[in-house]
Amino acid sequence: MTSIILEEYLDQIEDKNHQLKLKELFNWMTATFDSLHVEVKWNQPMFILGQTFIIAFSPAKKHLSVAPEHACLNHFESAIKASGTKRSKELWMIPWEKDIPYDLLHEMITYNIQEKAGMTQFWR
Repeated sequence: MTSIILEEYLDQIEDKNHQLKLKELFNWMTATFDSLHVEVKWNQPMFILGQTFIIAFSPAKKHLSVAPEHACLNHFESAIKASGTKRSKELWMIPWEKDIPYDLLHEMITYNIQEKAGMTQFWR
């Protein structure tokens, strides 16, 4: 179940299809990674471990923007390409009409949690 913070964030999204897809994603995130807490910064929900950033999500017109940091994107570049999605320097872009590749997303988040364990800085 999504938190109050995430519910308030979802209420601001005008496109109901995008809102529903994000709600499904946030429910999955909170059920799968219950050690992460959520803060909304720069108008996007950020999932944080202790004091360090793990991943953030935000809606764009044509895609869901997933921001796991540059190092994570580089590590998973071939898997992103194989999933039929694209990336920019700082974002993984999942078109709204595609299903979210949850297996790959799980691998990316797990990677960030392991790589950033014990960090006290917010960003790498």
